[in-house]
Amino acid sequence: MPSHPSPFSPDVERQLLDRLLTVKSWISEFAKVMGKRNPPELKTWISGHMYYAPIRNVIKIPSTHLLTLPDNQLRVAVAHEMGHFSRRWPSFFSWTLVRRLNEEKIADRCSIMLTGATIEDWASSLIAVALIEDPGYLFEQDLVFQARKYVLQRWVNLKKAG
Repeated sequence: MPSHPSPFSPDVERQLLDRLLTVKSWISEFAKVMGKRNPPELKTWISGHMYYAPIRNVIKIPSTHLLTLPDNQLRVAVAHEMGHFSRRWPSFFSWTLVRRLNEEKIADRCSIMLTGATIEDWASSLIAVALIEDPGYLFEQDLVFQARKYVLQRWVNLKKAG
């Protein structure tokens, strides 16, 4: 008997376990491609934001993401967190907005390179994650999201020009 009762039915718990195993395999695959020996550990929680924690070398993924995102969008989001892992300490010490935005851009590029996603796939994943994490606030006030939207528009314009 578990020490604390699960908020999920047995079927949902099995689905979560399957998704966790899939995500763990992606993390191992990405780490291998990146030439990294110690991939981050994967932990889950009920809800919140997906993020990479460099001090503990952990990617935390809310179960809401695991249960609602399709594989292609979840894979891009996990690859983005692996982008932060690839620059573990520079990413951790990015305290200014300019440095933070640069780290986000690097992680976004990493996710595209690791998954082979198109700009449209990347944008779709970003929006899907944003809608799960903070549906109203994000689109109105979040500077990082606004900056990513600007970067996406720049990439779309570059793609049209090229």
